[in-house]
Amino acid sequence: CLGQNLQTSTFVGEISFAILIAVLGLVLFALLIGNMQ
Repeated sequence: CLGQNLQTSTFVGEISFAILIAVLGLVLFALLIGNMQ
């Protein structure tokens, strides 16, 4: 149980980190497009 719980929390952490990186990337991309125009 303890091992599964640790693995689940790591999985959720990786997904949260991936979503955070994706959002930051989209924001930076939008700012770049805005500055070019």
